[in-house]
Amino acid sequence: MNENRIRRRLRVTVLFIVGVAIILLIGSVAGGTYLSNMLQQLTYDGIQSEVDEYAVRIQDQINTELQILNTFSTVFEESEDLDDETLGQKLKKAKLHNQFTMLAYFDASKNGTVAINQGIKILHNVPLMSMPDEVQTVVEESLKGRETVSWLFKSKDSKETVFAYGIPVMRGNNVEGVLVANDDMKAFSDMLDGDWILQDSGYIHMVSSNGEYLIRSDRSVVTEAEESIFVQPYFDKEELVDVQTALAAGENYSFSFSYEGETYQAILRPVGINNWYLFCISNLQENNVFVYHMIRMITILFVSVIILILLILGVGYRQIYVTGKELLSVAYHDQLTGISNLIYFRREVFNRLKIKNSGSSGSIAILNLHNFKYINDLFGKEKADQLLCHIAEILKEYLKEGCLICRDTADYFYIFMPESDKEILRNKLQKIIDDVIQISKHLGSNYRLSPYCGVIIAEDEGQEVDVEYLLTHVMFALETARENFADSIYFYDVGVSSQNKMINYIESHMHQALEDGEFHLYLQPKVNLRTDTLAGAEALVRWIKKDGEMIYPSDFIPLFEKNGFCIRLDMHMVELVCQQIREWLDEGIDPIPISVNQSKLLFYEADYIENLSLLMDVYRVPPQLITLEILEGLVVENIEELNEKITRLKEKGFKISMDDFGTGYSSLNTLGKLKIDELKLDRGFLMEITKDESENSKLIMEQVIQLSKSLQISTVVEGVETEENNDMIKKLGSDYGQGYFYSRPVSASEFNEKYMNKS
Repeated sequence: MNENRIRRRLRVTVLFIVGVAIILLIGSVAGGTYLSNMLQQLTYDGIQSEVDEYAVRIQDQINTELQILNTFSTVFEESEDLDDETLGQKLKKAKLHNQFTMLAYFDASKNGTVAINQGIKILHNVPLMSMPDEVQTVVEESLKGRETVSWLFKSKDSKETVFAYGIPVMRGNNVEGVLVANDDMKAFSDMLDGDWILQDSGYIHMVSSNGEYLIRSDRSVVTEAEESIFVQPYFDKEELVDVQTALAAGENYSFSFSYEGETYQAILRPVGINNWYLFCISNLQENNVFVYHMIRMITILFVSVIILILLILGVGYRQIYVTGKELLSVAYHDQLTGISNLIYFRREVFNRLKIKNSGSSGSIAILNLHNFKYINDLFGKEKADQLLCHIAEILKEYLKEGCLICRDTADYFYIFMPESDKEILRNKLQKIIDDVIQISKHLGSNYRLSPYCGVIIAEDEGQEVDVEYLLTHVMFALETARENFADSIYFYDVGVSSQNKMINYIESHMHQALEDGEFHLYLQPKVNLRTDTLAGAEALVRWIKKDGEMIYPSDFIPLFEKNGFCIRLDMHMVELVCQQIREWLDEGIDPIPISVNQSKLLFYEADYIENLSLLMDVYRVPPQLITLEILEGLVVENIEELNEKITRLKEKGFKISMDDFGTGYSSLNTLGKLKIDELKLDRGFLMEITKDESENSKLIMEQVIQLSKSLQISTVVEGVETEENNDMIKKLGSDYGQGYFYSRPVSASEFNEKYMNKS
């Protein structure tokens, strides 16, 4: 479990949820914006449609007025003689039937007759030059044969703002004169001030392209009295240039503006006459109250959901964080002593030593107890656990700043110290050992604890730190310290290049060596002591390289047990044994049973039994010919679990032997609980008897053999090297003997040549 990886995953999860919340927020804002834009577009389309209709109405109104003048012009065109009196009467009559404020006729010489005041007053011989400039322009243009509408101007008679129409009066193909009429803006004002404009949510002005008001609606919300829209609060400085440019070019222009807290949509639409523009304004909120309300409600709903999600996220994150800390505590701490475990220790040591070329250095030590498993047997698990906790407290007291401590399994305590001076390290460790010895009193007896340490110093050599290398080799130092009772602290010598090269070679070539068949089967005979005949053999492994050089088990087996490669190698040896037995069977040779060592790691593999059975099936070998040798270390951990697996193996037909009995911590009581078929007594028994000529040792060995017979367990004594050894174990009642007295381990081919004969 990696704390940083868990935190990264937690951060990724939180960021993902926050991202979803942000996306929802953006979506809600985008949705609201889209609806708002759509609403504005709909409003604009509605305004545009209606303002187009008003523009058409205005044009129709003007066209109507022009049509009236055209009708009047036919009267003048059909008259042969248009003297002043006749012109006056015709104009007076025409004036009575329309709303024109002035009606006049000017001939080609630009003299005219004018009817004003509802036709009551007729003016004759009025020179064109006396008329307003706008009327003069209309007459001049109409004399060219064009219908003309003037700009607005102030009438001297009515004092109203008016504009003039001009219609040419034709005589044949020639322009004989011009019929001119003034009209005020009342019809347009009435048209643009109706209550039904934009469904009563807007109003319309008429303005010139210069922004001046021509007709100003009474309903305008902008109450300032300026004469031009360019000085009203409709445009900011940046937009003013754009609107002036658009109006000068006779183009449509739409925009929105805010006034007194309200938002308005507006359109400037050319009428098509004299650069007149309809200025239409609509209140978005009033026009779409329901839609705006819905948009607001949807936005509030989305924001509320997002806030709820973030609240849930905050609570969830807190719970996950607390739970994560608890899980990390379980993952990185020893549950018995409360100090770190080896996983955390390995990672932290790497972090402290990985900065190379910086003078960083340190050392790793392992503290262990001689015969700790005896303490479990003698004093019970509770006392043993208390002892481990006391040791942890001592380590915490002595090792503080810059140090790391951890407990792996059983009584293995790992220590990292930043020092690399041997004397400083030895003094610190010796104080710890002395204090550990002093806590023997907690066991409640005269039993004396015997701690020992292995140490390795990691110097900064500018190379990538290899923590596994350090941990592997400090274990070698510990094993050396265990065997050396004279000095309880042993420093691993990293300068021994030959040993380092061998270790590096083993670890880097073990997989390829297995594939290339460099691990060979050797067999050592097992002799029946009653008949002095061959009773079986033990399978042993030898690593023979392609160049013929042999690497002995003592060099590679400890490494394989540490790095787990023993699982593959042990199964490979079982397969080689099956191949050998199959060869005997195929050649008609009576096979003998062969014992194969099985490591602890392999024995507890989940599919171990199934894989063994598969090999038996593949090579068609009876399982009764295979004896599986387990080490004594398996026995003391969990007898019930061990017996359950032994029972399953025996049901398949395999025999089970416990190897090296007497080197570890198994008691006779433990032996009685096991369901094994064979017990192998370690060569240490014979060595003790031979060295000390101790009757006690001989008596113990004899009692173990007799107890085994009573339990129907056969016995094998290892390490038989002399005829005296052979005679002694026969007298003690052992069933089988094994050792150099009978034969050293030999290759399978040599074993076959020497011992196996065809029946």
